[in-house]
Amino acid sequence: MARYIDIHTHRQTEQPGAIAIRNVFARDSFRQEGVSPPFTGGDLFSVGVHPWHADDIEMDIALDMIRVMAQLPACAAIGEIGLDRACDVDFDLQREVFVAQCRLACESGLPVIVHSARTHADILQVHKSNVFPPIWIVHGFRGKLQTAGQLLRNGARLSFGEALLRAPAPLREAFLAVPDDRLYLETDEAGCSIMDVYAAAAGLREVTVEQLREQLYANFIRDFGITHEDTPMA
Repeated sequence: MARYIDIHTHRQTEQPGAIAIRNVFARDSFRQEGVSPPFTGGDLFSVGVHPWHADDIEMDIALDMIRVMAQLPACAAIGEIGLDRACDVDFDLQREVFVAQCRLACESGLPVIVHSARTHADILQVHKSNVFPPIWIVHGFRGKLQTAGQLLRNGARLSFGEALLRAPAPLREAFLAVPDDRLYLETDEAGCSIMDVYAAAAGLREVTVEQLREQLYANFIRDFGITHEDTPMA
């Protein structure tokens, strides 16, 4: 049976049977004892150095910790990682940390969850000039059709969240242009449930929630190789 997939969240899933990938900030985790994720239960997790934290880590230590955590059965992806021109962290340093984590993802054979704020062109430059994992998901996409097209042509998957509940025209146009097999949905830090996001997305695409759930579950199995039965249980 197909499950709801929440590809990126900062909360424990409240939907029985859903599969969620919870974000773990490496900056916070390596300050704790050990390398276990700071939660228990049935969620998967991703781990990485967020661009906001690139100047607040010892990179070698953080990368070693991520490398170890990437071997845990519940680790589904490296992330969220990426670039952000809306924050004060030195951009060259952000890029250095991002590239190092992309290489680590390739070594680990894991997808990456990408944070991109005013940096889609920069992300594509890294994609073209450095080692980059084949499965990469731009989370929380809110861009326009042209940007979506550029990312999709370079192999990106696009994930959409709470913004679909309002869906301004440019976002709606971009969302509807994403092929079914390159689409994901998420809650991120929003107060809504993943079911709310699915309902909004299904309405915009004029399909049933069940059809959308089947498609995104198939995408998840293909990209992550994980089924509901494989997820850790509480």
